[in-house]
Amino acid sequence: MSDSDFPTELNNAEKQINKAKELASQHLGIKAISAQLTTTQGCFSKTLEVFLQDGRSVIIQFRIEALDAEPFLRARDLLGDIVPIIEVIHDPELVKAGNETRRATCSKSLGRVFARCFVEGNTSEVVDSDIIPNLHTIRALALERDDVKPFSAFIAKLIEEAPTLKKNSLYSLGSSI
Repeated sequence: MSDSDFPTELNNAEKQINKAKELASQHLGIKAISAQLTTTQGCFSKTLEVFLQDGRSVIIQFRIEALDAEPFLRARDLLGDIVPIIEVIHDPELVKAGNETRRATCSKSLGRVFARCFVEGNTSEVVDSDIIPNLHTIRALALERDDVKPFSAFIAKLIEEAPTLKKNSLYSLGSSI
C-alpha cells in the first residue's frame, strides 16, 4: 500500500510514526518512546510497532478499511489470552479532517508477534498445517517441562477446539494472523 493512499495527515512515514506514538500514549496512558514501521506491511494498512516507556511495545495499524474485530473477539473467547487484544481507536483529528473511513487499531498483547506472523494458504489449511501441529508441539513440551505442565489441560482443550477456527477469517499471505 502506498503512502499516497492515506489522507494528508498520514501520507508519509514521519506522520505515521508521530501519529502512532500519539495514539498509543493517549489510548494507553503511557508515554511512547519511539515507533517504527514493521518490515512487512498489509495490502490495506500501515503497521507500526510503538515502544512504550514501561518497556512494552504495542502495534498500531492505520487502515484504509474499517477493521472487523469480530473474528478476533471470537478467537479470544475460544482461545483466551493467546489471542491478542485488538481495539479500534477512533481519532477525533482524523474524523475532523474528513477521514471518517480511516481507522486505527491497537493490539496491546502479543502485538509484535502477530504483526509478523504470515502464512500461506486459506484458513482451513492454516489451522491444519500450522496451528494444530504447533499446539501438539506445545503439548509435547508439557510432558517434558515442569513450567509447562500446569497448562496441559488447557493445551488439550485448545487442540480439541482448534478445528472450530476454520470458520473464522484468518488472514493468508499478505495479511497478518
